[in-house]
Amino acid sequence: MSNPNVNGFEYSFASIELVVADVRYFGATSINYDDGLAPGMSKGTSTLPLGWTAGEWTGTGSIEFNRRDGQAIIDALGDGYGRVPMQITVQYAEDGMPVITDTIPLCRIAKTTNGNAAGSDPAKMTFELALLKPILRNGKAIERSTIA
Repeated sequence: MSNPNVNGFEYSFASIELVVADVRYFGATSINYDDGLAPGMSKGTSTLPLGWTAGEWTGTGSIEFNRRDGQAIIDALGDGYGRVPMQITVQYAEDGMPVITDTIPLCRIAKTTNGNAAGSDPAKMTFELALLKPILRNGKAIERSTIA
């Protein structure tokens, strides 16, 4: 960073606008996503690697919602909702900061967990995601996608 952001704003969870399958949702309580490459090493008689492969790409994610919005997503995707491919967009916007858009271009719901606890917090619903294409972090991916 060329200049420090002294006493300025930083992105936070409150900076996020979340769009799941073309619908904006406000009841998300957390969102996490990651992807990466696991390169393979080419070795021979040397103690040092001769080279490496591009590696296999993998990605995972999860979103936790208040039960009402979680159920709204299930209802919108319909019966067999775990088989429906969708896109998720996470946009970060904060005063005086550039807008950053992360896109999970193709994923499915792989697991659904309902969470309830004593107290005043609302019931929760968590979706574990199976990512099928690399995450675009402000338009840039860790791996070039060969899938259209």
